[in-house]
Amino acid sequence: MNVLDLAMFNPNGIVEIDLRASTPEALHTGLSKHFTELLTMHSNLQNKLYDCGEAMKHVKGLWLNQLINGMLPKLSLNNKLGQAEIVKNKFTYGIKRVTSLRDPYAKNLLDKYTQFLSRTGNSHDFADY
Repeated sequence: MNVLDLAMFNPNGIVEIDLRASTPEALHTGLSKHFTELLTMHSNLQNKLYDCGEAMKHVKGLWLNQLINGMLPKLSLNNKLGQAEIVKNKFTYGIKRVTSLRDPYAKNLLDKYTQFLSRTGNSHDFADY
């Protein structure tokens, strides 16, 4: 799910990463570190995919593509959302952020979430059932 953070680093909101890109400027230290981690993860994955392709050059039929596609990250377990594709050093997940919440809506949502977390917990006794 870390991959969804790529929408934050892309001004268009597209969930993709270019492996030749440098860390975006004016990022908080934590976000800069997170971008570097995502870049490293995708670079390592690209190297593994290349090694796998080289090792399996003699595989015939659709097996090679199926094996390589199985190594690509997915955003959902049922393969209906965000299957990664790699084209020329760029991983793209086929989804995009359409909007982001700004104040006062972001503050309102955060307040409601904080209230939910700080709610009073009731004691449960399941022994009676």
